[in-house]
Amino acid sequence: MKKLIILLIPVFLLSCSSTEKHTEELIEKISSSKVELFKNVKIEARDYNNGVPRAFFFTKELNGKEYLLPNFLAINCKLEDSLCFKNYTDKNFDIVSFAKANNVDRKKAFKYTEEYIESVVKEYEKIGVYKILSSSQIGDCIIFYINQDEFLAYVQDINKVFNNFWKTNFDKKNKISKKWYYGKI
Repeated sequence: MKKLIILLIPVFLLSCSSTEKHTEELIEKISSSKVELFKNVKIEARDYNNGVPRAFFFTKELNGKEYLLPNFLAINCKLEDSLCFKNYTDKNFDIVSFAKANNVDRKKAFKYTEEYIESVVKEYEKIGVYKILSSSQIGDCIIFYINQDEFLAYVQDINKVFNNFWKTNFDKKNKISKKWYYGKI
């Protein structure tokens, strides 16, 4: 029995170091992305295409209102074609209202929103996480789900996190650096 335990110790230590290395690599990948682009965004993979997470839509919160935005790249619909989106996702998207909330006039609404959606989706796919969660109800943080059970959280200031569940998780979980937390749910 002692020999078995002694043999398993290096295996355990190697698995810990590979997990830590993976976490560090993921933080580096996220940090080199446009992290602030995900502020007040909720996006989740519905499937994977060659290992790349695919979300068919996501929400962006502005001034307390959530706007549901389509991933026209995955759905293969033109942004102006609301019927195509409706048939594919059974959801209603309000592109013009989103643009208007960003002080963009109706004439430029589709172009502006298309560029915004494309930038969010491309960064999300580049990072390769399962889900990203950020909202004013949680506070000033962006949570990157590695999978359904593990997360990395980018927290500018713990005092600006309002949601007790997350604040408690950030307090109890491993603080990796000044702005990063890692945990399991």
